[in-house]
Amino acid sequence: LHIEHGSYNILLTNGYYLPDISHINEIIISIKAMTPSIHQNYTGKSNQLVLDNFKSIYASGTKVQVETVFIPGLIEEVEIENIANFIAKTDENIPLRIDAYFPVGNSEWPAAENIQVQKAAENARRYLKNVNCLTLDMKRIGEKSVRLY
Repeated sequence: LHIEHGSYNILLTNGYYLPDISHINEIIISIKAMTPSIHQNYTGKSNQLVLDNFKSIYASGTKVQVETVFIPGLIEEVEIENIANFIAKTDENIPLRIDAYFPVGNSEWPAAENIQVQKAAENARRYLKNVNCLTLDMKRIGEKSVRLY
């Protein structure tokens, strides 16, 4: 698609498995937690491969962004601040987006309140120059994605 259609390709990944990224223009990697036990509790896996892949993506020269989720009672301000600090040690210009968690099904965690997510973003800005947050009251802006195939 990249060559045939001249597309700009963005890969959104949990960071565990990376395909050939030679035709990927930008990668958004989800770093759930820095604390190994928190990451293990939430995902059932170690975070080491995710953190190593983040560093590898950056070293490849591919544009990279990071996203994480504010989950009350699990991934809160301190953990997100640790993620921001980790990213900043690589490059303080790497964008970070913090999403507000919303429960699905019988989730054990409550929805994140807007003020919690905004406070976490404020703290992350101590380390990073480009921090955004997505709260539950935000509306879609812009066009929907277009599927090429």
